[in-house]
Amino acid sequence: MSQQAAQQVPRRIRTIAWLLLAVSAVAAFVTGGQPWWQAVTATRTVAVSGTDAAAGLPQALAAVVAAGLLLSLTLRGWGRIVLGVLLALAGAGAVALGLAAPRPAPEVLANLVQQVTLDAVTAVQPDWGGYGFAAAGVLALAGGVGLVLAGRKEPARTDRFRRPDPAERFSSTRPDDDPLEVWRAMDAGQDPTAESAPGTDRDLATEGNAAPSPDHGAGPISRG
Repeated sequence: MSQQAAQQVPRRIRTIAWLLLAVSAVAAFVTGGQPWWQAVTATRTVAVSGTDAAAGLPQALAAVVAAGLLLSLTLRGWGRIVLGVLLALAGAGAVALGLAAPRPAPEVLANLVQQVTLDAVTAVQPDWGGYGFAAAGVLALAGGVGLVLAGRKEPARTDRFRRPDPAERFSSTRPDDDPLEVWRAMDAGQDPTAESAPGTDRDLATEGNAAPSPDHGAGPISRG
């Protein structure tokens, strides 16, 4: 698998996880305020929301998922993995809370019923709101697991974000450079670290110091 393809995999997983967490947070806020129980009286039925039945715990879990989603946009690596684990635990807690659907306390039922009627409560029946909140918890659980997987598959930072080593910065300079010659080249507007082009002073000096090759085609030298 190429490097570009390897970077696309955690990006797709992360995008799916963010979508799941966003839908989960909205669904948890909505279903937490829906009827989880129905208080039956002699004349009418009074709906009891999950917020009233569970003392605001559904809204608190929904706020945790929403805050975790926003925080995951700024984290990466191990920070995102730890956050994914916490969000998965929050999702599991939401599933357990929705399926358990705690029965509202008698004083809560009496207070809600007295707001609409003077009749006494004769029965309490479960409603669909708890199951909807459990479904939102499943989405949060899946989103948290997705963040963990994306964090583990996320490649390391590229070299362009790495601070260059001072030894590497000057590695292109040859050790045999004469400091005086380097300064002269800089004064002339030349790059002393670049390869010497043919015809430069360094090449001419090298050619001048080379021993002349004997001319095999020349005749004997006459001495006058």
